[in-house]
Amino acid sequence: MAKARSPKRDQAKHMFIDSNGQMMLKDIAATLEVSPDQIRKWKRDDKKAGDDWEALLNGHVTNGNSHVTNEQKPTKRGGAPPGNQNAIGYGAPRGNKNAVGNAGGGAPPGNKNSLKHGRFETITWDALDEDERLLLEQISTDPLDQYQLQIADLNIRKRRMMLRILDLKNGLTEKGRRVLQQRQKVKEVVEIYDEKTGMARSVPVENHTLVVVEIEETETRNIDDIIKWEAELTSLEKALTRAVRDMAAYLSDAERLAMAREKLELEKFKAAPKGTGGSPVAELTDEELEAELQRLEAMESGGEDA
Repeated sequence: MAKARSPKRDQAKHMFIDSNGQMMLKDIAATLEVSPDQIRKWKRDDKKAGDDWEALLNGHVTNGNSHVTNEQKPTKRGGAPPGNQNAIGYGAPRGNKNAVGNAGGGAPPGNKNSLKHGRFETITWDALDEDERLLLEQISTDPLDQYQLQIADLNIRKRRMMLRILDLKNGLTEKGRRVLQQRQKVKEVVEIYDEKTGMARSVPVENHTLVVVEIEETETRNIDDIIKWEAELTSLEKALTRAVRDMAAYLSDAERLAMAREKLELEKFKAAPKGTGGSPVAELTDEELEAELQRLEAMESGGEDA
């Protein structure tokens, strides 16, 4: 036997519709002393059953699939009558070649239309010129060489930036000019030919023209430019500090691995039977060397604990 419909369910629907949808479901739930989740469930179930609360606000009736059955057809928007000539003369003429070679309608792949400063530019091999390809082949991929090149580049940038800031602080100024003009009456003498007498005579004529009444020049220091360059210098110095720190860490790791190889070579030599040359530690990779070193340290710590 189906469960009887709760009277509060209909009350909740009427409260929602009477408030024109302005009453929140949680407020309806508080009034009827039920949980907000229960109100949401009733609203959802009624919509599935064709009794959509939202549709009833607009006077619409829905079927079991929540489709509006008596919705008014949209009115047809007005426009120009058939056969009008409003658009004649607009657009490219017939047979034009505007889009030839641009079938996709956009910029070709690899274009540089949006390039600003090149800092985030994508570099592809086919876009390099001959000099850039030669330079790329000469660049060393050794980490130490890369660190040294980066540090040298940052130091050159830092020097140039400091020189620019020094030039700005040494009195390089910008001149500003303010010109005040006023519209005034000006009398001008115009030569007029008199046909009766056959002679020319001078006649004063009043005209309105803009007259410069005041010019003011000011010199201002490039404070904004100095602040901008000093901020860039601070950012560059941070990058330089990071590069030096990374290079120092790389050298420290390289030195530690070299010492570990020597230590492991010695340990292998001591452990090898007499008459043999030990094992080729130099052929081990860095990962194998690290694992072997940890094994020896574990053995040493175990022996000390014993």
